[in-house]
Amino acid sequence: LADMFFSTNSGTCSTLSQNSNFTYTGIGLSLLRTRINTNGVSTWENSIMQMAQTRGARVWSTPWSPPPQFKSNGNVNGGTFLSASNQAYANVLAQYVVNMQNSYGVNIYALSVQNEPDLATSYESCVWTGQQIHDFIPYLRSALNAAGKSSVKIIAAEDQHWGTNLYAAALSDPAVATNVNIIACHNYDNSPPSGIPAA
Repeated sequence: LADMFFSTNSGTCSTLSQNSNFTYTGIGLSLLRTRINTNGVSTWENSIMQMAQTRGARVWSTPWSPPPQFKSNGNVNGGTFLSASNQAYANVLAQYVVNMQNSYGVNIYALSVQNEPDLATSYESCVWTGQQIHDFIPYLRSALNAAGKSSVKIIAAEDQHWGTNLYAAALSDPAVATNVNIIACHNYDNSPPSGIPAA
């Protein structure tokens, strides 16, 4: 399966029932997005990350929720991020990057601030404002640099529907914008983005 997803090689594979084989040509996916566990320092996708990286794909990670101690409700579900935790949480995420390399040989290409920071749900989630993202990014960059991971790119804001209010503050501040490498969005409505700042 890893060959089919992350390479352009041809091969033969068995069906799930193991009663027949089929040939394939891999589709050559170049990126793998993975979830950071709510403890902030691990993931359940270690072997998938290794297989993707071995085949040339870049691996990036995103938290669905910070650890509970960094949130307004003390729970991984719902709640808002507590900006007083900027330094502590940035250190946790930087340690995640270090752990992935030291424990599994996975080099994290990029790190997202938050999965869907504009959505509060009954499952792992956390609401952030654009100002909170702006304020957090320099802490995350400093923590990554201090951990020897200055090459790791920072992704903002991975919101729904190109909610520019979540990353405009970061991009409008030259001191912060230089630390933002990638803008990401989950475009569920199939509409083209509009109102995207030129920056």
